[in-house]
Amino acid sequence: MNNIDKDKKETYKSIAPFLNLGLQMAITILVFVLLGWWLDGRFDKSPLFILIFSFVGIFGAFYNFFRAINKIK
Repeated sequence: MNNIDKDKKETYKSIAPFLNLGLQMAITILVFVLLGWWLDGRFDKSPLFILIFSFVGIFGAFYNFFRAINKIK
């Protein structure tokens, strides 16, 4: 294994923990928005639950993001 391959391997190792954070944030927000949308339809309270759960999803996604960043450091 030459020096360039070792450098690439080290680079990939250093960025690997960050690669899924964006997808994780998007999925978290999407799940909470869909839950709010479903509850709005179920209880006929549009747009109450979608707004509440959107903010909860955004807060939860950023909380997990910053927790993961601090854990990696």
